[in-house]
Amino acid sequence: MRGLTAFLRRYGIAKEDSVYACTDRGLYRLSSIGGRLSLMAVKLGMQVTDIDTSGSQLYMATLFDGVQRIEKP
Repeated sequence: MRGLTAFLRRYGIAKEDSVYACTDRGLYRLSSIGGRLSLMAVKLGMQVTDIDTSGSQLYMATLFDGVQRIEKP
């Protein structure tokens, strides 16, 4: 558990009250379920390199699909 927490502090992206993980398989949000850390899929099927938020919108920079916009979960 400490290893995952340290990894996400170093490589995760904190936006407002959530922590996101950008991966080559999609975008995930770090959640706690039953006292355990879990990665919940936000958007799958694209290589996400960075994110930003503005209001209720989430902007994802992808490797091959340009900038994508979705509603924040």
